[in-house]
Amino acid sequence: MAIPLMEYLKETYGDTFVVKNYIMDKGYDVKEIYRKVYEELKAQVIISINPRGAYAPPEGLDENAAPVCSMGYSMVYWGYDETYNASSKEKRHICRIFISDFISLNLFFMSLMNSAD
Repeated sequence: MAIPLMEYLKETYGDTFVVKNYIMDKGYDVKEIYRKVYEELKAQVIISINPRGAYAPPEGLDENAAPVCSMGYSMVYWGYDETYNASSKEKRHICRIFISDFISLNLFFMSLMNSAD
């Protein structure tokens, strides 16, 4: 449907204005449209990528299979916990928000300690 519409637009209004960009939703994410716009219409196409075959990750994990904190942020690796199970090391994760707050607080207290000197 998009290709005939683009051709009609060029034939009907080609003398009036030149279309430089075609913006479409992800339903039009097919190679034929990209080729038509780039090679024949000499324009740029902007289309959201359609993640074909993608699936929703299981609850508690993000799209990269990393754990998600209670606020919905991806957690990052934070070392091993050897006390959890003596026979194997358990990976620990921490929320990215906590890390940034933790670093900010440490920097704040370090600046207070340095200013006291």
